[in-house]
Amino acid sequence: MTISLKVEATGVQDALARSPLVLRYVDQALATGAALIQREAVRAAPKADGTLARNIQSGRLQVLLHQINSRAAHGAYVERGTGLYGPERRAPGKGGLGTNGLANIAAWIRRRGITPRNGVTPAQLPFLIARKIARDGTRAQPYLAPANNRQNAGRIADLVQAAARRGLTEAGLIR
Repeated sequence: MTISLKVEATGVQDALARSPLVLRYVDQALATGAALIQREAVRAAPKADGTLARNIQSGRLQVLLHQINSRAAHGAYVERGTGLYGPERRAPGKGGLGTNGLANIAAWIRRRGITPRNGVTPAQLPFLIARKIARDGTRAQPYLAPANNRQNAGRIADLVQAAARRGLTEAGLIR
């Protein structure tokens, strides 16, 4: 899952054409906006073991284009859900977690302090949870899109406009 920030406002585009100083300040404002979205996404991300939150990053792809994404392999699945709960709303195909996946589920069970119900042994529980996930999927737990919506609701646009004004002022093109 990836979010990109770029400048599309006509007024800011005109200011960029008038002075290279504006370019520098607007690019810095976009970097600040990307960092704000990253921080909000890290705060909102589910934290079973912290892998997802640790792998959310922001960076500059090119001048005036910044990106926020998660390098965690499961980031998109957490954001959108899988199987019956995912975008396609269908049961997942055949596949398996393998030994490592079951070990990860077992570690998650221990961290959470989950105890099996009567008739289920602690050794069976990771398999039962894995089977349930394989059969039905997982519900979405969005973290990037809500972070973008919260921070992008005018705040980043205000940062960019203020940066453009600052650049134009320092270039002596406005007072």
